[in-house]
Amino acid sequence: MYEAYTPNEVAVKLPLEITSLTCQKSCGSVYAGSKVGQLFVYTPKRTNRRGFDLDTLCKQFERKAVLDLSICEEQDLVFCVSDGQIAAHYLKDRHFPVVSILHKIKPVNGFTTFIPEDSESLYIFVSSKKRLFLFKWFEKDFQDVRFDYNQSFTDKPNTMIVVGSTLLLSCGRDYILVKLTKTSSEEGELWTGDCRRLFDVSDNPAILIMPDRDLLGFSHGDTLILTNLEGQKTPLADVRFSEVPCDIVYDAPYVIGLLPKGRVEVRSLNPPLLIQSMALSKASLLCVGSP
Repeated sequence: MYEAYTPNEVAVKLPLEITSLTCQKSCGSVYAGSKVGQLFVYTPKRTNRRGFDLDTLCKQFERKAVLDLSICEEQDLVFCVSDGQIAAHYLKDRHFPVVSILHKIKPVNGFTTFIPEDSESLYIFVSSKKRLFLFKWFEKDFQDVRFDYNQSFTDKPNTMIVVGSTLLLSCGRDYILVKLTKTSSEEGELWTGDCRRLFDVSDNPAILIMPDRDLLGFSHGDTLILTNLEGQKTPLADVRFSEVPCDIVYDAPYVIGLLPKGRVEVRSLNPPLLIQSMALSKASLLCVGSP
């Protein structure tokens, strides 16, 4: 079988359970948040040797488990969710000091950051309970932005991602597409959202962007449903894994699924074929790294 990937250990025998994972694209550094609030940062070796070195261990990053991590290099920020709140930390300081905490929204179910195509400003969608909120990063703080949408959610919005002027999310048993519109007046910014249900969600919802193909992928059981950027089905066959993935990512040109018991499957899109299968002991999270 063709080997598209070769396993390479980043860290060996970590003393703590890792609860979140992300990558800094510009340098390839791996950020791992732990169950007790610590943050590990691993950087690629500076020599020609493969592997990573522990660059930073921030023992007081958060007080409780780091459940989600997202890096925004344009603003030099690391966003995280811990203890039901979202916080912004300064990226370029080895101690990752807190810049701001969003106190008014708790508990936070999920969040996603984006920079609109016609703007240099950073926006953050935050879900809490059965509602969505929008904030703008302004003067080192979360600034409220009015966001009106035409749907009452029956469950917690989750698994959010923004593509162009579209917000995609999972909510209960549904995947939902929200067309975003921004207007400005003397009273400030107003964003509106036109919600449209796409299809059912099963276990472990996941939404993938495939920018090189102008495609979206929606996890549904053991299948990845492919649509165009408007959420409409394409002639392409869906991608099916051997079991229901615990986690799934897109690393062009492949879709990679983490299956139970640490088994990883690498599959192509067109045609949807099994390219590689490997076993990683106790694997629990996937994250796309830098080339």
